[in-house]
Amino acid sequence: MPRARDRGRADGQSFPDRHLRRSGDLHGRRAGTRVDESKIPYEVGIARYREIARGQILGDDSGFFKMIFHRETRKLLGVHIIGTGATELIHIGQAVLALGGGLDYFLSTVFNYPTLAECYKVAALNAANKLSMGS
Repeated sequence: MPRARDRGRADGQSFPDRHLRRSGDLHGRRAGTRVDESKIPYEVGIARYREIARGQILGDDSGFFKMIFHRETRKLLGVHIIGTGATELIHIGQAVLALGGGLDYFLSTVFNYPTLAECYKVAALNAANKLSMGS
């Protein structure tokens, strides 16, 4: 079985701030355009830490979590996380990107409660609701 890197790399980006992480080709660097400027149909799912039990426990009311999905294939295109524990959360998105997963994975997966990983489920539900409404 080919390694994940052989199937397409999930770009991880590290920043000096330990609370900011990004993974995926969110800005179309390989194609030279941004996802929003390209012709890729996409939908965004978001979760805010203040809506998540662990975020409330930590007192992080400004944390923000975003996933970008292809509208037609529902494949995950990228993840942005700004907030407490971003470094510990980003690897989940990187693994799903590397394995070619998407929205259905996040909708069917159980995430522990109360953890910040619950943001994946909340953001996936947000994207699924937008897709079902045709927005």
